[in-house]
Amino acid sequence: MPARAVAGNFAIQPLGAGRARRPDWRERDDPSVMKRAAASVADLPVHIGIRLVAMRCLDDAVEAFGRLRGERDEEALHDFRVALRRLRSTFRAYRPYIDDTITKPHRRELRRIARATGAARDLEVQLKWLRSQRRLPSKAAAGSTRLVRHLRERERVAESAAGEAVLQFPAVEPRVRDALSRYSASIQPSAPLRAPTTAEIAAGLATLYAAALSSTMASVRTVDDGVRAHQTRIAGKRLRYVLEPLEADTPRGKSAVAALRRLQDDLGDLHDLDVMLELIEAESAELDPDEPAVARAELAAFGDYVRHRRDRTFAAVQRTWLADGARALLEEVRAVAEALKAHTGEAVLEIERKFLLRGMPRPRKAVSVRIDQGWLPGKRLRERIRRVRGPAGTRYYRTVKFGRGLARREIEEETTEDVFRQLWPLTRGRRVAKRRVLVKDGPFTWEIDRFYGRDLVLAEVELPSPDTPVIPPPWL
Repeated sequence: MPARAVAGNFAIQPLGAGRARRPDWRERDDPSVMKRAAASVADLPVHIGIRLVAMRCLDDAVEAFGRLRGERDEEALHDFRVALRRLRSTFRAYRPYIDDTITKPHRRELRRIARATGAARDLEVQLKWLRSQRRLPSKAAAGSTRLVRHLRERERVAESAAGEAVLQFPAVEPRVRDALSRYSASIQPSAPLRAPTTAEIAAGLATLYAAALSSTMASVRTVDDGVRAHQTRIAGKRLRYVLEPLEADTPRGKSAVAALRRLQDDLGDLHDLDVMLELIEAESAELDPDEPAVARAELAAFGDYVRHRRDRTFAAVQRTWLADGARALLEEVRAVAEALKAHTGEAVLEIERKFLLRGMPRPRKAVSVRIDQGWLPGKRLRERIRRVRGPAGTRYYRTVKFGRGLARREIEEETTEDVFRQLWPLTRGRRVAKRRVLVKDGPFTWEIDRFYGRDLVLAEVELPSPDTPVIPPPWL
């Protein structure tokens, strides 16, 4: 009997509600939303728990949308974008457990709305910061005024585009909600009553994302590392989004989430100043050649002021986060991940047997791929990055494993070529390359690895349980 034999369809309802429903667009305070927000999803099967988390994000987007349609609310667009960002981040992180009903069209529609509202929100933030600078030197103040005038024109265009995009949300939302209200699952004959919980999967994701955060933080060394600092902010934000729905389920959950929020805010301030410098440079480049020299001098003076603020902000980030602060934050996240694993009894396991071979076998029907992999530096956390080239193209993965022996915990996430290329230099001295041959044999798939640069051939097979008997096939 195959390992994945029978599929069943299930409908889910929000916690605390009599039945799943779409919130009325006029509602501001839905009591069922409050009940859902107070309920823990940690011990629920991940296919259900993560859908409830996503529904909360969708409810937040509905609430913010209602404020966008009413009287002017300066935070409404921000809250709407944050809710969409959390929703899309949830879909990305838990993709294997949600992809059966959340399809590419759902993702594309949400991405289109989120991207169209981004420019308006960014300009709103930049103009708010410019207006808050009260004590500028006279030349710098004149440069700031010139920039405000230009950004206001861009803001009107961006707000128009954002308004058109936001109006698409009422049509998209019920389709996404309907997809979240059901799921399909496969019965595992070897463990028919076993389903990974939200806490188990979140623990693995937290460990994986913490390793990514550690790597990017280590790469930020000077004030000119703005791109890497922004990548660190994004890595911290993704980690926070994984932990936030479960922060009340571990003793240090809330403090870890609060620390990640402070990291995000501090790095956000730094990024905003980098963007402001780019805007000043663009404004200077657009000046007419006949423009008086005083205009360039005013923009240059404002640029000097922003650069000084950026240097001070980076120094504060360096003191707070890039030394002992980084170690303390990562240690707290590690403790939360361990607590989430302990929160549930059994963890998700990778069960495999390995065999050392005398030489390379020659099976008849096999698929061959080239694998290059390396390990990022770390004592407690060892993250592996991998590039796999095969008949279907090239794919990239990030993996963290826990434990030793026959059964180990594992969390793996597909990533992009850009992320792989950025992390690959950090694996110098800790790399292997191999040719992998995959052979289907009954209910098992054998993986035979021939390593380049060394006389080593290994075969391994994944098993449904530790006590499953393994008889090597004749060709092996």
